[in-house]
Amino acid sequence: MTARGRWGQLSYTSFDRMDGRGGGWQVKDTTGGLTEQETTELHGRVQTQLDTGSELPRFPTPAEIAELPRKLLYAPAGTTAGQCASWHVAPAGNDASGRPGNVFAHVLLDRDPDCDDPLRPVERWRSDGWLTPFGPEAVLAAELTDTEPPAPGVLNRTTVASWLFAPRKWRMQNLAGLLDALRAALAGGPPVVLGVEDLDEGANWIAAASFAMSAGTARRLFFSTLERPSSLAETLTRGVRLACVPASDLPALKRRQDVVLIDTTDLVELGDLDGAPHRTTRGDEIRVTEWSVLVAELFDSAENLAAAVSDLDEVAQQVGDHGLDPAWPVAMVLSRRTGGGGVEVSRVLTGCAPPQLRAVPELFQSALSMHRNQVGADTEAAWQQVLLTRADDPNAAPTVSGEVAVQVYAERALSDVRWLAAGGPARLPSAQYYSPTPDEELVAQVQAALPHWRGGGPVAVLHGAELALRLGLAHDEGVLHALWQAATESLLPVLLDRSAAGALLGQVGSWIAPEARGWLWSQLVQTPIEHLGPAGHRLAPGLLSAIGPGPDDPDPLQDFLHWLEQGDPASAYLPGVLVELAAGRDDDDARLVGAWGALQAYRHGDRQALHGLTSRFWPLWPVRRISLLEKGFGELPGQAYLPELLGRESEAAAVPGWRRLAHRNEAGPVPVLARTRLRLDSTDWLSAAEPAAISDGLHVLVDTLEELRRSCPDFQPDKELVRRAQVWAALALLAGRAGGPAGQRLEVAAGRAQSAWHQAGVGEPPELTEDELVAAQHWCQRERVDAQVLTTLLLLGDRSSPLHRDSDRAAAWLQGVTVGGSPLAAALLRAALTRDAESRERVGEQMLQAVRRVPGSADERDLRQAERFVTGWLRQAVRRR
Repeated sequence: MTARGRWGQLSYTSFDRMDGRGGGWQVKDTTGGLTEQETTELHGRVQTQLDTGSELPRFPTPAEIAELPRKLLYAPAGTTAGQCASWHVAPAGNDASGRPGNVFAHVLLDRDPDCDDPLRPVERWRSDGWLTPFGPEAVLAAELTDTEPPAPGVLNRTTVASWLFAPRKWRMQNLAGLLDALRAALAGGPPVVLGVEDLDEGANWIAAASFAMSAGTARRLFFSTLERPSSLAETLTRGVRLACVPASDLPALKRRQDVVLIDTTDLVELGDLDGAPHRTTRGDEIRVTEWSVLVAELFDSAENLAAAVSDLDEVAQQVGDHGLDPAWPVAMVLSRRTGGGGVEVSRVLTGCAPPQLRAVPELFQSALSMHRNQVGADTEAAWQQVLLTRADDPNAAPTVSGEVAVQVYAERALSDVRWLAAGGPARLPSAQYYSPTPDEELVAQVQAALPHWRGGGPVAVLHGAELALRLGLAHDEGVLHALWQAATESLLPVLLDRSAAGALLGQVGSWIAPEARGWLWSQLVQTPIEHLGPAGHRLAPGLLSAIGPGPDDPDPLQDFLHWLEQGDPASAYLPGVLVELAAGRDDDDARLVGAWGALQAYRHGDRQALHGLTSRFWPLWPVRRISLLEKGFGELPGQAYLPELLGRESEAAAVPGWRRLAHRNEAGPVPVLARTRLRLDSTDWLSAAEPAAISDGLHVLVDTLEELRRSCPDFQPDKELVRRAQVWAALALLAGRAGGPAGQRLEVAAGRAQSAWHQAGVGEPPELTEDELVAAQHWCQRERVDAQVLTTLLLLGDRSSPLHRDSDRAAAWLQGVTVGGSPLAAALLRAALTRDAESRERVGEQMLQAVRRVPGSADERDLRQAERFVTGWLRQAVRRR
């Protein structure tokens, strides 16, 4: 409400102030501090024609003027939310220019219709406070001087009661149809058009309906006491839900299907609740509701009506009288009078309770008592009420009706062991009915019922716990302790037994309420389960899906790893249930937790725990995660490092760890593999490589690759590491062909490496850079790989050579090792020819001598062709130089 007060008033008519400014339709007076917007909206909705359907006397007496037909329209005031207004229009005779048909509109603005006020708007019908001047002089003299609204008129509870119960009129029968039609209209259904014999009868019908609802609801019943077919459509667009028309106009409206027509000169054919509908004279069907049934019981006589309306208002005021269903105060009054009531009372109290009811303990308890009486001791009936109020629907907003239904259902279900023990998922209200403050009566009931749940088996205990947790009853320490004890004695033994747990999941449909999931999960986390079998097979299939964290819950594996990173890994203990959870996933976090679990079990004496450990380390983790494991367990078993040493790209963060592994004192492959990796990652990896290191390195690389291919089928070694190792293999082949025991070992190592790389799909011969060619040249000089060796390999590997041998796979593979597109052997020979003349002459002689020493070259003709091949090659090489 504004500072200007609740009420504002305005008069509007056609008049002349006799001040020279002319006459016509205009605002005459205002009170109550109307703003410009309020004034514009109020006079803009004045209907300047009043068609009453009867002829007015030309020279009426004062008595006749007082009885002239009038119109009272009550509707939203305009664009300002919540404001309402009454437009009172009366005939005013001729205007100042002598034109007949002038009307005088007196408009009352209500800025706060939601305030506490027992008066219904229709009670101002024919109030002496409305200005109703007749004739130009009276119109000019009529003035608005009072800010207070017109006082009540001829309609009140007593007069309406007498009219409603007049002998031989049976108006209560038509009121039943009107009320049910209005209940639909107030909920957004079609508006109601009432055919009446005269204006005062129409006002009485509006008053009778208004007294059947609370005063606050009546101020949201927008009506008009007089409309004609020509004005009805515009009036309905203004929000009017009940309009009266002369009964003689009803034939003109019979084709309008957007309204409910009720002819009060005839009787509505009454229907039955949950049965046949009411039927009007036109044939309109009106669904029978509890409101009409309850009002018929409440308004049982003219003598009791006034007191009944007072009781309605008292109940409504206790909850604020705002936004009430019209039937709810009626049901509440009847419930309080009888200490219960029938089915209709219960249905309204259950389904239509206002949100503010919870703040009125007396009324809330009354609603609870009524609901308890309705469902009796039948848990199924209580659950049906939960469904009826949609209190089980997570997408439906919580309501007081739902709260009442949930409360009574909980009272019945928590003590009904047979109900709790029934198969299928637990029947629970929506989580929106959770309360952090436990209901004391339900707390006591849970504590008394818990011992009996165990007699119903694990399903009863689980369903009972689900309901108690859903409602927040575990916030009570006594209930929480009792639930933990029940779980320890009746649920955990079942959950830890694969067969029994599977059976339980089958009985409940593998669905457990989220609150109970978290509760059971927290208990499993604290329960050792390592003794139940190997990791991944300790719990029943589907158990972790049923009670483990859901997709919207925090990931306990991430939480554990975060704790490790922030805390002391050496003192960490990984719960067995997290190992089981990790076993069912294949993401990086799950593999790390699985590795932690395996190492933890190994540390506690389980020698089988390391089986498959290597596979947990591929794909690779960041170096910091391997460091995390080392902080928790010290040096890891050797197989844990195999993917790291062979699969990681060269990075500075990894080198310190590789150096520690290189100095590790153990007989396994890890130290040799680490040293090999460090050598291949060094800047002088080619020029400084020793034959023995190359031989050992190639063997350990092959062994590791074969092991990883068995344990990690999708393993892929680092590409640059493989390329450098292949260059080593090429040098090993060169040295092997140079002869001697060391050479034989090198060629064997190189051949084994080629075969392993080929099987792993990484065996393409490498490409050397020019700098690497220079390093390879120095290495060959140091290892006595001369021109004869290089020429022999060139003749055997080059397909254009007369001495080419397909059977020499090593020579053929070496032919694919290139520098700038040229085979490595040819590139090394060409580099030797770039020295001084004496060197070129010596290299040429060695190359020609090599022709005669190629294995299997006894055919003279082949030898001469080979000599010509070498001579031609030398000539081209010298020219290219």
